[in-house]
Amino acid sequence: DYDDVDAKVASGDPYWSGFAELAEKLKALREEKGALNLPFPRMDVRLEGGKITLVPDERDSIDQTIVSEAAILANRVAADYTAQHNLPAIYRGQ
Repeated sequence: DYDDVDAKVASGDPYWSGFAELAEKLKALREEKGALNLPFPRMDVRLEGGKITLVPDERDSIDQTIVSEAAILANRVAADYTAQHNLPAIYRGQ
């Protein structure tokens, strides 16, 4: 889970640290090309005594960066491929 990934990166695990380094490089490249990052807090949804409570999770952890950058890269690769091959697709900004 996310906490495990954070712990492995913090411990210097080469596998997960490599992902963290790659994610930071991808983010920096996007920003150099003009990408705008608008951080919104994540919300934890909790059920307490039959009542739904939303709790902001404002941590900006490396695990979230790894997942975000991997998703953005996958979307970009798919969009580039479909554009280069004149394929119909739904393009979505993230």
